[in-house]
Amino acid sequence: MAKKKTAKKNTARTSEKSTGKTSAKSSSKSTSRKRKYTPKKKAEELEAQQSWDLEQKLETAPEPAAEPAAEPVPAEVSEVQAEPAAEPADVDVPKKQAEPVSQPANVAVPEESSEPISEPADVAVPESPADAGTKEISIEDYQPVIWIQPETESVPEEKPEEPAVPLAEAAKSSKHERGFDAAAAAPARALTAARIAGAAFFGVLVLMFVLNIATEDVLYSDQENRVFQQLPKFSFGNYLSGRFESQLDNYVSDQFAFRNTFIKIKSSADLTIGQIKANGVFKAKDSYLMEDIAYPDEASFRADINALEQFRKKYKKKKMYFMLVPNAANILSDKLPGGVVTHDQNEDMDRLFSAVKEMGYKPVDVREELTEASKKQQVYYRTDHHWTTDGAYVAFKKAAKVMKLKSETEYEAYTVKKDFVGTLCSKSGFTNGRKDAIKIYLPTGDKYLNSVIRYKDKKEKTTMYYDMANLDIKDAYTVFGGTNQSLITITTPTKKNRHLLVVKDSYANCFIPFLTQDYRTITIVDPRYYYENIATVIKADEIDDVLFLYNANTFFSDNYMRMMLTNK
Repeated sequence: MAKKKTAKKNTARTSEKSTGKTSAKSSSKSTSRKRKYTPKKKAEELEAQQSWDLEQKLETAPEPAAEPAAEPVPAEVSEVQAEPAAEPADVDVPKKQAEPVSQPANVAVPEESSEPISEPADVAVPESPADAGTKEISIEDYQPVIWIQPETESVPEEKPEEPAVPLAEAAKSSKHERGFDAAAAAPARALTAARIAGAAFFGVLVLMFVLNIATEDVLYSDQENRVFQQLPKFSFGNYLSGRFESQLDNYVSDQFAFRNTFIKIKSSADLTIGQIKANGVFKAKDSYLMEDIAYPDEASFRADINALEQFRKKYKKKKMYFMLVPNAANILSDKLPGGVVTHDQNEDMDRLFSAVKEMGYKPVDVREELTEASKKQQVYYRTDHHWTTDGAYVAFKKAAKVMKLKSETEYEAYTVKKDFVGTLCSKSGFTNGRKDAIKIYLPTGDKYLNSVIRYKDKKEKTTMYYDMANLDIKDAYTVFGGTNQSLITITTPTKKNRHLLVVKDSYANCFIPFLTQDYRTITIVDPRYYYENIATVIKADEIDDVLFLYNANTFFSDNYMRMMLTNK
């Protein structure tokens, strides 16, 4: 009897629920155009529906006995029937979550909320299925995604957009107030600065070009103590041999406007930061200034060797000697600043001596003699890159043995200047506090024969090889034969009718006087200034012996000798 009452009761409730849902559905259809749901209203209805469903499930929980068959439900009710009630144990009470919520099916509006709801004007009204002319759609089929804002959070109030600010006013605003404007304008400013810099650089180039044309060429530099390259004359022979391009490159480098000023600025900058090396010059111990050891270019080195080989093959019957003088940084390496390691010049010299010896040249290696002599006397100037006359005389004694010179003339040294300041001071800007002494060697006894010296460039001749007047000028080293000349001829009335050709750099200037007593004529050629064919000189002067005399740095960094030897 109790079971029958319970069944009737459940049937009644089901009918009531179905009737309520049907009414709600009909009401929803009739008012679909009028009713508009807001997110807050939807949430309230969803919460009410979920609470009502939970109560229904708890009330209709099945008894331990078998559940009686349910009475037939009308078709109209079955269409909108809610989901079957589940076991109470499996039901979790839902909690409000701040996530999208789908529209619940068959939402029943509580009796106290059945009054018409006023909706905001800005919410769109979904079109009625009847008006759309399509299949009837229930309210549960229309499920807009709704984001439910948690009650603990407040919706931030939207700020109205700031009105556009004119560019002129934006430029006046401070960087803090309108920083984005400054960032946007940065590329434009950078482009403007780049254009200004480019225009300034181009202007400097044009100005220097005009000044270089307007400035008169310098023949001799007192600061560097050397003759500057003059504008070379074009000829097909010089062009094909490469001499013209090399001379033109040296001309542009030497005849540069404000050249000495730029060198001084560079040297001053090096000294300011405590450099021990400026423009290739070391500030060494014992008040020495030493030129750095040159690195020979391998291609240039091989080209020099080939030129010497061709020259030797062309004049097989002539005796040829090669003296390569080491530089101060090689012989006096113990005086270099602490921690300084230079290039191994001895290795390069060994390669050269080995190569020329195989060709038929007789090497004159004076490294051992200079090293031993440096322990007792000064063989290199402290302020100049040349060797002293003492060093040259030591080398002459070695050369006399190799060349089999039989002159028995003795020489005595005389100091002619005590305050000589050489090229390295001018080149580097270093001041060592000590000045050098220049000596000349004069023969002793009455067997010495005087010579006549002819200068081709100056078209002068003299019987005095030492130009004593040059002791009063800055480049006092020119006391030895004067300034560098392209070709000099020395004639001495010796009994020996032999003729010597000397191919040299400035190291030979203080060495040559010791050779005069052993040759009837000595023809001296400086390839840096001699542009003619050397074969003409060899034939005209009936040359018997040839001596190449260079310091190692000049030989390994110079190409004038090679161009002269290969010139046809």
